[in-house]
Amino acid sequence: MMKQQFLILTVLIAPTLPLFTSDFASFIDKNFGIKIRKKLGRSDIGHDDRSSFGGKAFPSDRSKKTRWEQNKPVVFVHGVTLKAAAFRAHCHFFKLNGYTSADLYATTYGDGGTTSAMDTAVDCNFIKQMRDMFVAVYKYVGRKINVITWSMGSVISRKAILGGNCTETGERLGDPITYMVHTFLTVGGVNYGMQRCPRRMKACNSLNSMRCDSALMRYEGDRSFAIYGDRDTIVGRSCCGRVCGELKNANASFLKPHLNHICIFYKTLQLQYNLLNDG
Repeated sequence: MMKQQFLILTVLIAPTLPLFTSDFASFIDKNFGIKIRKKLGRSDIGHDDRSSFGGKAFPSDRSKKTRWEQNKPVVFVHGVTLKAAAFRAHCHFFKLNGYTSADLYATTYGDGGTTSAMDTAVDCNFIKQMRDMFVAVYKYVGRKINVITWSMGSVISRKAILGGNCTETGERLGDPITYMVHTFLTVGGVNYGMQRCPRRMKACNSLNSMRCDSALMRYEGDRSFAIYGDRDTIVGRSCCGRVCGELKNANASFLKPHLNHICIFYKTLQLQYNLLNDG
């Protein structure tokens, strides 16, 4: 219990992180262009980890593990109405376990909560932004990435990785980039949709939404896992005859008792870490 309370408290007291380091920002400028760097950096939202974070402090930076066993970089993908700063506790926890800023990355999609959750669809721009982020980190570090997603971040990331066309615009995303992903982990994700999702809400339309019968709704990487709680009233339990939080063809799914949508995210940090580092 004390450990769980500590993890929740860490969300409030964990130190903030900067925007992308100059090394990562310069890499994006050189290889993808200033426009992409601005899209991923999101300095319009803030000049700290509210908007984005990640990158080497110096070009020679390596992980704290041995030179024979570098950390696989982690890209975090937040839920609807949130920002990159939702992962402060994760970064603090991972850094206590041998990671550095060179291993931990996030960008903010959407408007950071200005628009309500139920008025936010799974926009093609969100998907393209996350796809650009995955590709940028993969090419920057030169090895496969791990992805941790929360809530709507799951469906956005899965579409970004699997590619194809955006459902509402028909825009071509490209071929799957599953070869870039080692482990895909969804926590409290809308993997089969949301149970209570009325069509009148933009977030529940029939084309690009979190409804289980939306047109938007494995293979996300070498390995994939789902963690979900039995008291998650946001995602719910039953979606078109499926368990909402389960992930199709996952290596394993973990039902955690007594955890709601927030607690499942912060009280399973050790499990999240283990799933990324045990394979």
